[in-house]
Amino acid sequence: MEHAMQTLRGLHTHALTGRVFAWLGQYEVEGTEVRWQAWIERDGRPVDRIEGRTVFNSADMTADKAVTVGVHSRIDAADYDDL
Repeated sequence: MEHAMQTLRGLHTHALTGRVFAWLGQYEVEGTEVRWQAWIERDGRPVDRIEGRTVFNSADMTADKAVTVGVHSRIDAADYDDL
């Protein structure tokens, strides 16, 4: 069965540097997992493309929230110092 990809976008301020990053993500739900990919930008310039899988099995965790948490944590873990 084919699932439609959902789109999500957001902004995230890097936890250590305070720099603001925009991101556009796509995701697909597979049971209690969400598979996602996101394109990261800073000041309108492409910075990175990331992807991951996240489990969202608690009552208050939606697929949108799971993707947002995954993207934000990956941005915080990245070293974008030379931008």
